Amino acid sequence: MKHERSRFSDQTRLIYILFTASNQRFFYDFSSILHSLIYADTLLILGVTAGIFLPFVRLFTKKKYTKY
Repeated sequence: MKHERSRFSDQTRLIYILFTASNQRFFYDFSSILHSLIYADTLLILGVTAGIFLPFVRLFTKKKYTKY
């Protein structure tokens, strides 16, 4: 039986990416940042793996981002 994923959590729309974060980290981070650059106003970066993409975010967009 296939597990059904929810599309919303409270007032937030959830997007599921085709890659897994555990063994395809680079592709997962790249695709999720690319998606958020198109559809979101602000990026929240949690962790250090996605840090390699942050200079490109700053070069090519005027998006705000926060890293923790």
